[in-house]
Amino acid sequence: MPFASDGSALIPIPALQFVLWLIASYGYVLFLPVAYGVSLFLLWDSRFFGMAVLGFSLIVALLSVWWFVASWADGISYPGAGFTRAVAVENAVGLSAAIVLSLMGVARSSRPNTAAAHLALFLVLAWCAFPLLGRIDL
Repeated sequence: MPFASDGSALIPIPALQFVLWLIASYGYVLFLPVAYGVSLFLLWDSRFFGMAVLGFSLIVALLSVWWFVASWADGISYPGAGFTRAVAVENAVGLSAAIVLSLMGVARSSRPNTAAAHLALFLVLAWCAFPLLGRIDL
């Protein structure tokens, strides 16, 4: 696998990237950057930019909590307790930053804060959101 983790919590493998790798070989590398650019282009001039980023950030945060609750036992069994806890903290910090920046963007009608939240959210999605916590048998 071209993006295999060395077991470090600083290099978790997001499940989304793994599934896209199975489907599209190396095309997965372009998926999130293209999604980021397209969503930024479509939302930038919208008066709902801040609310859209806030809503998406909250949805990803709720799904992340659900993901960790559902896969916690596998995470403890396979990658290990330290890895699972560290990646959960990485997700919590990154998603909290995205939500706080989104809230600031909405409250102040600040496009730079909203754009920073949008970037933070996509960085979390690309780096550590929804990590593979189970065993992979290919």
